[in-house]
Amino acid sequence: MVDTGGQQALLLGRVQWLKQGPLRSGYNGERRSLEDARRLVPHPNGNDVIFEAFEPSSGVEPWTSDGTSAGTHLLADVFPGPQSGFFADAVAIPGGVVFTSYQNSFLGEPHFTDGTAAGTIRLADIYPGGLGSGPIFYKESIGGGLIYFTAFGPGIGRELYRTDGTQAGTYLVTDANPGVVGSTPIPMGYAGGKLIVHAGVDLDGVGREIYTLEPGGLSLLLDLSP
Repeated sequence: MVDTGGQQALLLGRVQWLKQGPLRSGYNGERRSLEDARRLVPHPNGNDVIFEAFEPSSGVEPWTSDGTSAGTHLLADVFPGPQSGFFADAVAIPGGVVFTSYQNSFLGEPHFTDGTAAGTIRLADIYPGGLGSGPIFYKESIGGGLIYFTAFGPGIGRELYRTDGTQAGTYLVTDANPGVVGSTPIPMGYAGGKLIVHAGVDLDGVGREIYTLEPGGLSLLLDLSP
């Protein structure tokens, strides 16, 4: 690890802090933000953690730690070389962690890691050409081995996607508001086994309302503001 002793102690302290339990304000008298905590996610092995860190030869990339100096190391150089791939918006799902990496893209694309270098992959190039799709993962939508997320697609705007952590299992769920505007959906959680989504499906009609995800797409649950 490229770090000073004090910085290394702080990092390992944060790792142990995450493993001890949920966020507690004022831990050791230090102000900690949700942003700090969010970047430390459980490793699929159930013991270690994965986090974002900088090292000159690899840039900002995902690292892993078991809470010891010897067990803290680079997980994967997603953007090989000194360029940074980053490990943003990471969410633990069954079997691994989904995250956004900015490898060769401005807004980033969805990635997955099973906790190994070989198992760290880009799930999809949703918006090719360097712009990136800007994926947003919603942990409230985890269910049935899946997580739903939103992303910008060419010609469709921001719409709902899903992934099971494999490339084959990552795809657009529905183009709920056809055209370049998109429905900008927000998965809210589950009720009655159905995913509840806040979306702008009919912006000239009912506007943004609450929908359920059905096999055929989004179905209006209730027009709260007729």
